Amino acid sequence: MPTVDLARTVVRIGNCSGADADKFAAFGLAPVRGKRVKRPASRSAWPISNAARSTTAWSTRTTSFFILEGVQAWVDAKRSERRTFHANGDGAFAADGESLDLREEMTKWKPII
Repeated sequence: MPTVDLARTVVRIGNCSGADADKFAAFGLAPVRGKRVKRPASRSAWPISNAARSTTAWSTRTTSFFILEGVQAWVDAKRSERRTFHANGDGAFAADGESLDLREEMTKWKPII
């Protein structure tokens, strides 16, 4: 669960493909291997992290949906920023009642750097 101070980084991570770039290296994230999920996660970047596995997936013409089962969680109690943010759609986000307009960042597959 990323916090407000990481909002731009989260959008940028989502706008590039892991097939084209090492997202951990590109965004300065330290990968860690979970105990119950084989894929690496970045526990160091987020104040609250979890590992999940997909139990169900389906797609429409334009959207893919996934149902996830949480299998592990951890908290970084040293992080001072605690405000999370939530997508409103079209690149707009809300955090504790504050709106973040990141529409200029929402260009899928934009170069990382």
